Amino acid sequence: MKKVLLVIAVLGLSLSTFAQDQMKFGHVNTQELLMLMPERADAEAKITAMSKQLEDRLGVLTTEYQTKIQAFQALTEDTPQSTVEDMRGEIIELEKRIQEFRNNAQNDLVAEEEALVQPMLEKLQRAIDEVGTENGFVYIFDLGSGAVVFQNGQDVSQMVKTKLGITG
Repeated sequence: MKKVLLVIAVLGLSLSTFAQDQMKFGHVNTQELLMLMPERADAEAKITAMSKQLEDRLGVLTTEYQTKIQAFQALTEDTPQSTVEDMRGEIIELEKRIQEFRNNAQNDLVAEEEALVQPMLEKLQRAIDEVGTENGFVYIFDLGSGAVVFQNGQDVSQMVKTKLGITG
């Protein structure tokens, strides 16, 4: 009886080891890999240059605004009301332009960054897919986000639905 239990135990360990060999899991840190990609430096330089250009333009608008505020504050009591209203309107209009510029600049920076990062993300994903396929991984997890970045396992959703009595 002891020999039978020993054989079953050894057989069970062998099957367990075999199953583990068949189910390879891996992990990566995509954020770390993105930071190491050679394209990153070029992308950062382009974003920095664009940001500087936008900041310079904002500086010009801000200087114009400050000049108009100083001129408005220097008005005397005997300044005609039409001049006061005209200057006030110019200041309000410039405030609107500055706010619109800030919003557009932020949107432009985000769009440019996405356009520069997207090809890097696609290249990284292709490399992960190739490593996963070539090395027989079932899943590769991203340590940075906790997401599955490579999947070669079987989807058992339908089996679970059936077990739960869910149709469709």
